[in-house]
Amino acid sequence: MAENKSANLCPTCALLSLHPEEPHTKRTARVEEILRRNNPPLDVELADFRLVDRAPEILQDLDEKIVLAKETLDNLVWARSQAESHVADAKSLIHPMRSLPYDVLSEIFSHCVPSWAMNERSATSLDLRTAPWTLTRVCFRWRHIALSSPNLWTYIGLDFEELDRQTSRQLLYTLGVFFERSKGLPLSVYICSLEEIYEHPLLSVLEVTIPRWKQLTISIPNLSLRSFSGIIFSSLKILVLNFDADYESESNMDVSVFIPTSVPVLRTFKVDPYFTWDAIDYTDLPWSNFVRVIDLPSDDAEVYNYLETMTKLEELTVLAMNTAVFLRDAPVSLPILCSHS
Repeated sequence: MAENKSANLCPTCALLSLHPEEPHTKRTARVEEILRRNNPPLDVELADFRLVDRAPEILQDLDEKIVLAKETLDNLVWARSQAESHVADAKSLIHPMRSLPYDVLSEIFSHCVPSWAMNERSATSLDLRTAPWTLTRVCFRWRHIALSSPNLWTYIGLDFEELDRQTSRQLLYTLGVFFERSKGLPLSVYICSLEEIYEHPLLSVLEVTIPRWKQLTISIPNLSLRSFSGIIFSSLKILVLNFDADYESESNMDVSVFIPTSVPVLRTFKVDPYFTWDAIDYTDLPWSNFVRVIDLPSDDAEVYNYLETMTKLEELTVLAMNTAVFLRDAPVSLPILCSHS
């Protein structure tokens, strides 16, 4: 049988020919007729049916070819799968992303992480399913770049309503790792909570980093705000205060933690435009240091008095509520003001 297989090699591909040695055609009309009538074939027709004598050999030959065909098909399917895998590997190996310089990838990563925005609710930074955490789990090179780029870890957003899904131990560890990876760079901070958080364990970790805060958006109840009293915000340049109506009260909103000695370099100040300034004790704010004030109410005469002290002011946004307060005989001199609305 081996000699027969060698003789039946395909001249084109050198594979064993899978065509049967005996031609097999469909059942003829004469055979249909004989079978239908249950009559014996004619004597002259008997020779056509002598293949019965070679039936075992014919069937064995076909079985062998079927096995060989299956093996050939399996080999071709496997070969195609390997070829497809090699092509995918090649595309990955020559992809431009692999040849991007370290600094370019780091810059791309910087656009993937959340950032502090004055007028937007910011994302929570302790969700391990978001960047920059996810950038450390793609490949060794990406992890190395993400961990070697402390600028990716300089925004910290804490929405305490969302943090309830994790245990305090998990939060403390995650926040500690986050701050460690920022390598001492200045921080942009967003803190939001409808409930009092002055006893939350995260505050003790936050307080350690306060000297590094350069931008702060804070939206927390009054007692929690007072927990920052006595702390020097030595690097804070931008402060945004948002107060939710759910915890407005008759007592003044105590922002005395931000007195001039506490925020010596504060330059930009913004308060939620929908909050009543009557509920804020802002008398100790370092007005004379401000270069940018946003959403200053026009219906508070005392605020107008502070405006007179803002000689360094470069940008001013006034909420037009009651412009009559501003209609005074004595003009206010703002010598370097270059933008107002």
